[in-house]
Amino acid sequence: MILYEDGTAFTSYSLDKIVTDPRDSSTYTSITDIGCGQYMHAYLTNSNELILYGQLTDRENTTKKFDLKAIMPGFTIKQVGGGITHLIFLAENVTGETALYYFGKNSLGSTGLASNTSRYTPQLWQLPFFLNDKKINMIACGGYHTMILSQGEVYGVGYDDNGELGGAPRGDFYAMFKLKTPEPMRYIACGFFFSAMVSVTNNVYCCGSNQLDQLGIGAQQERACFRIHHLEQFSHRVSRIFLGSNHWYVLTRDSELYYSGESRPTEMHVGHVSSKYSGGEFVQCNVPKLSTSAMEIACGKHISVIYYSKEKTKLFSGGFVDGLYLIGSKSRRFTDLMIY
Repeated sequence: MILYEDGTAFTSYSLDKIVTDPRDSSTYTSITDIGCGQYMHAYLTNSNELILYGQLTDRENTTKKFDLKAIMPGFTIKQVGGGITHLIFLAENVTGETALYYFGKNSLGSTGLASNTSRYTPQLWQLPFFLNDKKINMIACGGYHTMILSQGEVYGVGYDDNGELGGAPRGDFYAMFKLKTPEPMRYIACGFFFSAMVSVTNNVYCCGSNQLDQLGIGAQQERACFRIHHLEQFSHRVSRIFLGSNHWYVLTRDSELYYSGESRPTEMHVGHVSSKYSGGEFVQCNVPKLSTSAMEIACGKHISVIYYSKEKTKLFSGGFVDGLYLIGSKSRRFTDLMIY
């Protein structure tokens, strides 16, 4: 999914006339933000509509529209997170109060409900008492788990048999709890079955499945990390992190980009994956140094896409370890990218 500053959004799915050319005023709706899970796309419009597209209730692609003024009175969506079968919306009102809403299947506790219940209208998430009156700063969704960042503290719910929530499997996927993080965090992100965090002192931590050496902690006999592991090679120098299903990138404050994970694309063709591995260690990508604000990466299951120019007009895809491949260059500026 690609969002341009002029409000045009593009996707690999064949959408209906909602997302179209802005010159066709009869069918154009300005898109202000985008988000996606594996089978669902979310579009926010300047008319305060939420448009969902994909396998919303079954395997057939359908479109649903929701009036956010009716569903979330007084609130505006600030972030959309998506897993395999669920979407989470972080909303905020004019006084700074935050609320969470969920949509989709509660597979393995990913939306914190008491059972595998499905909800196909966005519902207010009744958070546990220990999050009452706390401001939610960020959300992140994995395959079947969800993480919440609140004032430096990290909370989790959902599937954790691989340690994706930073500890030994609890057996109770449906109960939210506070993670025992080594220090306060400022950023969280989730892959399919692993998670990562950036601290307020710019350290990076990870936990979860290491079946495909995706954690960057070295190829090990252990196939899961049931603790929040500190990646010491990036101590106090991390700017941002970007997680895909089984691979991820670390962007340092001095604009160096590092990669670790299952495998990497080596050609510009979307979906073409080589049999190469990073060997369980982070490797530096061969990219020119730019301001960290000039870079945005979206990671999916096997591919990654990046816009990488000071003007944010050039779009690249492919193997960042082997090189960047230009797949699009427009006069319009990109504002957001999403892949699942």
